[in-house]
Amino acid sequence: LKYTAVPDAIELRAREDGRFVTVEVADTGPGIAAADQPYIWEELYRGEVARGAPGSGLGLALVKAIVTRHGGQVALSSRPGQGTLVVLRLPAG
Repeated sequence: LKYTAVPDAIELRAREDGRFVTVEVADTGPGIAAADQPYIWEELYRGEVARGAPGSGLGLALVKAIVTRHGGQVALSSRPGQGTLVVLRLPAG
């Protein structure tokens, strides 16, 4: 929400395929630079776009820690100027 401004959109999708629940968060915001993407899940890391906004760099690191401690996986794909997709996959039940 912090980096997606009007008129860009945020879409939340969730589905269960029997063994896993998958949650996808997609936006049409500024995207994340390719140089930042390998580090985006690290504690205190702030990408180029994020450095100009308030924050601590803990958000995605906390998401990854919580999801992996529950036996899940996280993934991110992003294109600068087109948006970002974050996928969280957790065991069902």
